[in-house]
Amino acid sequence: MAYLPLGRANAVIALIGCSNGAIVAAVFMELRHGGAQSLVFAGGGLFWLGTLLWLEWIGLPNPNLGVGGKTWVKAE
Repeated sequence: MAYLPLGRANAVIALIGCSNGAIVAAVFMELRHGGAQSLVFAGGGLFWLGTLLWLEWIGLPNPNLGVGGKTWVKAE
């Protein structure tokens, strides 16, 4: 599914994946009945995931692309 050009359906599939992740966190990780420390660590994990996704979105892991698609290194 990751390599199929689905157009606007990508957003729907992403929402389904996020809802599945929320169900796993609530039911199997027992965050519904967990204490404050469990919720803090779960929130920290989500924050870290968001940070990594943001860095990927701006193109930081790719040394040939900078913020806004500007190149830092000339491609040969």
